[in-house]
Amino acid sequence: MSTKKNSEGFHFRKKRYGGEMAKILILDDQRCIRELVSEELRLEGYETSSVGNSEQLQDQLLQFQPDLVLLDLFLDGADGFSELQYIKQRYPRLPVVILTAYDTYIDDPRLSQVDGYVVKSTDFSTLKQKIVEMVASRHVFERRCENVLCVETQNTLGV
Repeated sequence: MSTKKNSEGFHFRKKRYGGEMAKILILDDQRCIRELVSEELRLEGYETSSVGNSEQLQDQLLQFQPDLVLLDLFLDGADGFSELQYIKQRYPRLPVVILTAYDTYIDDPRLSQVDGYVVKSTDFSTLKQKIVEMVASRHVFERRCENVLCVETQNTLGV
């Protein structure tokens, strides 16, 4: 797995386990935010997809199969709390990072299942660092699962 040091001094993992680019799905109702975040992350070597509503989210979760979801809390006609619940019910191991303009919800009990909370800013360093942590932890988890599966298979086969 390769890493790259960017201008801010952070080492970013460009690949997920298996050598593919890490995939990040962005849900935000503001198109300009989706485009800005997508571009920043693509420049760091991530594959991105972005959606603006619940219906698109459900489709993209199946089609894109992200390694991480960035989720805005306040969406036009919906709320991020419901979307979080939907994601965690169907994909309990999929990391979700809240990306919002509000810092007042960080201790909200409805967010107990989130893996990170980042306040929107023109400085993307905090967001990028959180993504690095999430992709790395998912990589470690996948390797552990693969190792456990390998050991269980060997035990079953008597190897």
